[in-house]
Amino acid sequence: MKLGPIIGGMNNLASDTTLPEGTARNVVNADVSNTGRARRRKGTTKVLSCVNARGAYSCPAGAYFVEGASLKKFNGSDPATTLYMGITGTRFAWEYFNGCVYCSDGVVTK
Repeated sequence: MKLGPIIGGMNNLASDTTLPEGTARNVVNADVSNTGRARRRKGTTKVLSCVNARGAYSCPAGAYFVEGASLKKFNGSDPATTLYMGITGTRFAWEYFNGCVYCSDGVVTK
């Protein structure tokens, strides 16, 4: 199937039978240039394997998250560094202050 050029861009107002030449009904996972050329969007790359990750936080000191009962720091590669084990709460509050990162789950504050 030939795709493009889609000079008129996406048109979701006209009916399927009256769709103007050079337009598309729906463009999914593709980018359309100003000249009407469609290209597939770039995919994603998995950079970290984890289970039950939640409570993510990013600040000038780095990127942090909770995995299971462990507080971890993302280093830009796999595996992440475990900073503390024993997190029991389910909601997290984070704060970056004076060069330090503080995390609380309502039960434990580190």
